[in-house]
Amino acid sequence: GEFYICSLNHSERFYKFMGISYPDIGHAKTGLRKGIITELEYREIKRAIRERRQPPWDTGLGGAVGIHGRLLDTAIKRTPHLQNWTDGCIALTNEDMDRLFAHVRVGTSVTIVGTYER
Repeated sequence: GEFYICSLNHSERFYKFMGISYPDIGHAKTGLRKGIITELEYREIKRAIRERRQPPWDTGLGGAVGIHGRLLDTAIKRTPHLQNWTDGCIALTNEDMDRLFAHVRVGTSVTIVGTYER
């Protein structure tokens, strides 16, 4: 999908976090049609995407998807069974995050390409 970086922060859970603009308008249209989100939530997502800011991450579609480094030691101590769990995000090494963080700004385009097998 086509997204953009909508937030850059130092997460309490992960070593650096770059938020991705999920859900996008297409996801929101599908969510509205299937009754997963409300009309108001759809309009809020649509407005955020149009303004290239962070869409609501607290709807039935989920959110807080991003690119991040490894779990921080404090997070590992709280949830040791989740040491390598990315929670649907894209995980990189901390060194790669440092390199990427130096060049990425809010608004930077992101294309996510994957393979799908049935």
